[in-house]
Amino acid sequence: MTRLILKGFLLMLTVGGCATFQTSSESSLPEPLAARPEWTSSEGSWTAQTIAVLPFEDKSHYDGTWNIQGGTAALLGEVLRENAFYTIVPRDSVRAVLEGRSKKERRDDIAAIGRELGADVLITGKIEEFNITRFMAGAQMLGGYRSYASTVRLEASLWRVVDGRELGIIGGEGEVRDRHIGLTFLGRPTQRDRQFYGLNDIEFGSEAFRKTIIGQAMLKALKEIKGKVEEVVTPPSGLKATARPVFVLEVQGDEAYVNAGAEDGIAIGDKFNVYDQGKELRDPSTGEVLGYTDAQKAGAIQIVEVKGAHLSKARIVDGRVEAHFTVRAE
Repeated sequence: MTRLILKGFLLMLTVGGCATFQTSSESSLPEPLAARPEWTSSEGSWTAQTIAVLPFEDKSHYDGTWNIQGGTAALLGEVLRENAFYTIVPRDSVRAVLEGRSKKERRDDIAAIGRELGADVLITGKIEEFNITRFMAGAQMLGGYRSYASTVRLEASLWRVVDGRELGIIGGEGEVRDRHIGLTFLGRPTQRDRQFYGLNDIEFGSEAFRKTIIGQAMLKALKEIKGKVEEVVTPPSGLKATARPVFVLEVQGDEAYVNAGAEDGIAIGDKFNVYDQGKELRDPSTGEVLGYTDAQKAGAIQIVEVKGAHLSKARIVDGRVEAHFTVRAE
């Protein structure tokens, strides 16, 4: 259903919750990389934080044919990939894990879903507003002036998978106005009108979509979300100011204990690389230990509990980790 409001010579047409647009397959969006790379900067080197973005819940009353729930999540994943510290879980993996789960089960199983996806952070969200408005001044059949505006308002929740804790709720809003006011003659459609009514032919998330005012508003809102995510999900700051070496003290199954804690700046969710001791080198004639080969990266750990001033428990997330191996902030 399309809503028309006529007051004197002002006509306003709103396309949003009652719009009917073309269905979007998410195929036009580039698929995020599945690999978990090592993030490197001038400050350090750690395994990247893996983020899974779940389909957004539509609260905008949009009843068109675009899949804005999945499409918004896919676009957010693409925007977040611009940060080299983030690895985004592929959309196909998210769909496979969510299949068969009700909305209530998804809300209740946040930590379990995140672990199944191999994620460090899970993002859920809501689309609060999603609309396009056309303003007309003049008589509809005789001509006049027309302009367009679009608003997208989003809300996202960040969840830390390792302990299921909600890290915060953030928002993003994009509002774009087409300040090119088109003059019509005898009701003939302008180029902007043709784009407006041609939205049915545009695939959600495509390059053509991004050039429309609704696409520009969506990207503006998502970039605001990205900026706020970057304030919360950051590279670990701990260990850099610690003068003493940090070692793996004990390994029990897939858990390890390290001699670094609260006073060392360690936080739950931080991930660090672990290096072996290197191979012992002995003088063959005397048996004297001459030294060791260069240490090699053996694995990675993620902090799951800060137990004291200089003690933390970690989960082994990659490779081989043994007692006496070195934990580096590099």
